[in-house]
Amino acid sequence: MRKVFAILAVCSFAMVATAQDGIVIDYDITGAESWDAYGDASNEVRAIDVATLIGLPAGTAVTMNGIGWDVTIETVGNSWLSEATMYFDDNINPDGTGLFLTPGSGDNFAGTGTYSSGGLIDLEDAGISNIDLPDGLLRLEFYEGYDDVNDAIDANYLATSTLQLDIVPEPAGLALLGLGALTLIRRR
Repeated sequence: MRKVFAILAVCSFAMVATAQDGIVIDYDITGAESWDAYGDASNEVRAIDVATLIGLPAGTAVTMNGIGWDVTIETVGNSWLSEATMYFDDNINPDGTGLFLTPGSGDNFAGTGTYSSGGLIDLEDAGISNIDLPDGLLRLEFYEGYDDVNDAIDANYLATSTLQLDIVPEPAGLALLGLGALTLIRRR
C-alpha cells in the first residue's frame, strides 16, 4: 500500500509541474487554405478540441498561453505572403479580441515562404492576453489580410506546416488529470 501512495505523490507532483508549464500540442495545418477577408463565410475555420488533445474530457476549460509555428505558405496569383493570417479565439464568442498571427509579415510579394517562431512564445510575455477556452475548443480561422480575389483561394499551407499550442488545464481540469493518474495506478 505504501508503494501506491509513493507513486501517487510522484504522479501528483508531475501533474502540477506539467500544468504550471503547460502541455504543448503539435497541431498539423498542412493543406489549410486562406481564402477571403476575416469573417468571410468562405474561410476555413477549425474548432480544435484542445482539451481532449491533452487528455481531458471534452468540454473541460483550458487556457492557451503560448504559441509557436513552423509553416510553409504558398500564395496563389498575386496574393502576398504577408496577407496569409490566422486568427485564434474561443469557440463560444469569437469576438475579434483573440490572437491574430501573420507568419509572413513584411514579405509583401507572391511566392512561397517558410517561417518559424524558433520555439514557443509566451503570450503574456509578448504583451498578449492568454486565450481562455471555457469549453476546451480553440477556434482557428485562416484568412487573408487583403483579399485579392473574392471567393477564391489566395494561399495554402504546405506539407509539414505545424503549430505548437501551449495549453494549461484550469484547476478543475488538473484534478481530472490527477484522477486519470490515480486510475492508472489503481489498475496496476
